[in-house]
Amino acid sequence: MKDAARPMTVDDPFKHSSLGSGIFYKDPRAALIWLEKAFGFEPSMVVSDADGRLVHSEMRFGDGYIIVDSEWADHVARIFHVLTEAYPALAK
Repeated sequence: MKDAARPMTVDDPFKHSSLGSGIFYKDPRAALIWLEKAFGFEPSMVVSDADGRLVHSEMRFGDGYIIVDSEWADHVARIFHVLTEAYPALAK
């Protein structure tokens, strides 16, 4: 693993990510695979519940990270629909 992509540890309390964001998908497991293949993000945390449903995940790229989770509430799911109505190419 490249040094820039290594996860931050408690040993380095003053190092902060340059970018952190969250994105939400209907199928977050498929999104993890796609984001890794398409952009080179590396999974750094994947948490599942007892039934195998993804409940939280994080991916890193350099010293930045993204949280990849499911659409868990109407207000979270709605942003996808707003964006795809305004920009239909995003839905493809």
